Amino acid sequence: MKRKSESSRSTGADQPKQAGINKGSWVRLQPSAGMGFIPAVKADVITKVQNGQATYQYRAGNWNTALVAGMGFEFGKNSARLFTLGINYFKGIGNLDRQTISTVVGTKTLTTQLQSEVSGWNMRVGIPFTLGAKKLTVNQQPATKKVEKSRSKCGQYRVMYRCNRTI
Repeated sequence: MKRKSESSRSTGADQPKQAGINKGSWVRLQPSAGMGFIPAVKADVITKVQNGQATYQYRAGNWNTALVAGMGFEFGKNSARLFTLGINYFKGIGNLDRQTISTVVGTKTLTTQLQSEVSGWNMRVGIPFTLGAKKLTVNQQPATKKVEKSRSKCGQYRVMYRCNRTI
């Protein structure tokens, strides 16, 4: 017949379970919002003269500021990170004003107005990795079991035990 302490030792029932080891599959959401800025934007309309004729070149979508919003997803299982997925949207808001080009053909003035809008999406997929060794935090340190040494009743400072040694 096994004693209670022996049976619990063999089944592992008296050992505390470590928290956070088996979380299953998980997703971490990482929202983001911001501004984009290009400090040195070239001119929207470029005028050139070819064969005595004025030609114009319009740079559509020549923005200098934009709003950026996105969401990042990090997928994992248990304590391992598997892959990341990021989706971003941007909308150009600066330097997208209406441009007017006026040309004279014969005796008539021809006016052309140009305006563009810019927006777009991007997506990135990555595999996370760590360059350094992972340090254990206080919660992740392995549990240690305190082992009490059995002491003789002599030498313990308790009132109810008395030592009867003869020297």
